Amino acid sequence: MRYSCLAYLHSFIFIFLITEGFGQQIEVNQNFATLQLDRHVEIFEDATKSLQIRDIFNQNPDFKKAQGSTLNFGYQNSYFWIHFNIRNADTIPADLILEIENPHINKVQLFTIHNQNLVESPLTGDNLPFATRILNHPHFLFPISIGSKDSKSFYLWIDKHGEQVQCPIRLSNSTAFSEHNSRLMVFWGFLIGIVVLFAFLSAMIFILYNQSISFYYMGYAMSSCIFLIAHTGIGFQYLWSNQTWWQSAARPTTALLIYSFYVLFAQSFFRIKERSRLLFGYTTLLIIALYFFILILWVQHPVIGIVENYWYHPTFYSGVNLLTYMKTVSLTASLVLISVLLIGIYYFIRERKLENLWFMLSAAMLFMGAISTLLVFSGALPGNLITKNLPLLTTSAETLILALLLANRWSAVRRKNVQITSELIEQRQQSAMNLIEGQMIERKRLSQQLHDSISATLANMRMRLSMYLDASHNNDEDLRVIENDLKRTGEDVRQISHDLSPVLLERYGLGPALDELVEMTRTAHPKKEIKYISDSEELSNIPDVIQKTVFYTMQEILNNITKHGQASSIAIILSKKQDQLILEFKDDGINYDPSVDSNGIGLSNLISRIDLLNGISEIRKNEQGMIHKFEIPIHSAQSPL
Repeated sequence: MRYSCLAYLHSFIFIFLITEGFGQQIEVNQNFATLQLDRHVEIFEDATKSLQIRDIFNQNPDFKKAQGSTLNFGYQNSYFWIHFNIRNADTIPADLILEIENPHINKVQLFTIHNQNLVESPLTGDNLPFATRILNHPHFLFPISIGSKDSKSFYLWIDKHGEQVQCPIRLSNSTAFSEHNSRLMVFWGFLIGIVVLFAFLSAMIFILYNQSISFYYMGYAMSSCIFLIAHTGIGFQYLWSNQTWWQSAARPTTALLIYSFYVLFAQSFFRIKERSRLLFGYTTLLIIALYFFILILWVQHPVIGIVENYWYHPTFYSGVNLLTYMKTVSLTASLVLISVLLIGIYYFIRERKLENLWFMLSAAMLFMGAISTLLVFSGALPGNLITKNLPLLTTSAETLILALLLANRWSAVRRKNVQITSELIEQRQQSAMNLIEGQMIERKRLSQQLHDSISATLANMRMRLSMYLDASHNNDEDLRVIENDLKRTGEDVRQISHDLSPVLLERYGLGPALDELVEMTRTAHPKKEIKYISDSEELSNIPDVIQKTVFYTMQEILNNITKHGQASSIAIILSKKQDQLILEFKDDGINYDPSVDSNGIGLSNLISRIDLLNGISEIRKNEQGMIHKFEIPIHSAQSPL
């Protein structure tokens, strides 16, 4: 009988508890839109991680009113129970959505008590496939229906032991939820889109430039991209819906990669290895520590199974080692962030470069976003709208700043390369000028030797032979032939001497020399029509090397056209445009394919000489005849010849 009374009493207490509940009353009506519930709930921490819903009623634990603006418990190794009551004060039934605005809870379940009945929602969370979600959304959503003038009691069970525990809760009607969700998705999409874009561009930049600093930026941008996708829960929703282990490991893994690539970027950007062995050794130790934490995380993978007691697996880990790991990682990350920021400040103060200021600003953005996240994880800051989305804002901003910084660095490198190329071109031009000038000196020396020595000797021999024949009245035909040969040879030597170093050019300058050359050609070929147009005034103040190159070009092309082209009409135009001399020949003779036919040694040497002066040679067929066009840059420096 005694036991029967106790049983009835126990049943009465249970029915009373589930009917009345305990906790604060939240009232809704037809004007209700949305409410953040964090200040309107009661909390119980289950340190034993063993209590069930009926244990909550049987043991009557001490629920405490939530303190602070948001439900943020910091690093914990416990389960948490959250209790609240909702009353519909209107005569119209209320259809509401309970939203847990944290996509990274291991396990969560909602218990509803109404009219002495207990209703359990499906168990869901990151440790279960995404398909267990009641509604398709990165956050945890629970639909709630409350009849007119009715009330219900709710118990929310949260499992995120061994990590930081945040559970911001929002209650909304369908309209308010849709509006809030639309704004949130647009905001996420914009920020993630920026990072995805720069991740893609970083890959293209690395493929094009293949430099270590571009590789580090690519690793940083891609890690940031994956981190943001995982941080918002979109990755679990669309990309790895069944990979529960990766959902839990994605954020710490990519965060560690972000920090390591950022340190590597700083090493390369400031050339720390070349400038400070001590600082390089310190930053290298930081990178090794970050990779060590990644290794510890990944050897716990249930598929790899290197460590038998893989504490990170949702089924097997106790939370103690994981909590130690998470706290150690947070401290190390804080050290890395402070170090990189101080490195940026140090080099900015030391060098006063604008790009160092931009790096410092980027490091400050990374520090702000990561430190705020770590402070939220520790419970020092509330997990509100600002602190939750600050990593998104700062990551997007710092990715953009690093991209601009890298673009500025490449622009500086490009400007330097252009300067080096320009200097090399100038050196090449100067070398070409020196080479051609040397040729001119040698041609002049040979011309003088031919004129003063060989030509004089031949003339003397011919004169003596002629005097001998006249004095002896010798009519030997062979000797007369020799006399004529000596005459022709002397004329050829004089012509060669003249070709090697034209006297007219040296005496009167380029304009008169070209006029004389054209007139001599007309005299030698009276049946050919030769038109020559030039502006003699534009031909002054031209270096000797250019003058002689233009003269030899005119001489060589006229010789080829008159001897081989069988042209009846030749048009020559010499003009000066800015820093270019343009010499163009048009004839109506025989045309040829310059890419197939041999142009002869003289023309080939001429084109090579113009190439040395960075000039352009163009030879092409005309409707009848050929077009020879040469553009020669005029150098400001006068030739020393």
